This record gives sequence, C-alpha cells and structure tokens, in this order.
Amino acid sequence: MTSELESRHALEKLVVDFTEAFNREDIDEVMSYFADDAIYDEFNDIRHEGSAAIRKAFEPQFSGVLRNHAVSYRRYVSRC
Repeated sequence: MTSELESRHALEKLVVDFTEAFNREDIDEVMSYFADDAIYDEFNDIRHEGSAAIRKAFEPQFSGVLRNHAVSYRRYVSRC
C-alpha cells in the first residue's frame, strides 16, 4: 500500500510541477518533462512529434501571443 501511495504522490507532484512551470511560462522547464521522441496531440487533432516540434507548438503560448494557463489536474490524479 505504501508503494502505491508513494507512486500516487510522485505522479501528483509531477503533474503539479509541470502545471506550475507552464503557468510561469518557463518553456525550458516545461520541455524538460518531454522525451526527445515524445508525441503531443492537441485537442484539434494536430500531432507534434519530437521535442523540437512540441517546443515549436508551445512557443506562441509562451511568447504572449496566446495567454493560456494550465489547470492543475490534482483531482483527476487522485482518482487514478
């Protein structure tokens, strides 16, 4: 049980840390959460493959062109 609880807390911290980096508009820290071969699917069916493509997709959000803030998914993590 402790291992499951520790895993849950580690996952929650990962999500919260990512969300906080996103909201600080720290693109370098946000990108540190992605593997070189990561895939990012947007809600509009656009797919970005690889960290360079993902970074390029995020850049408008971090340049002030689009002002989005991530919402912490803490309540969803706790239901996993």
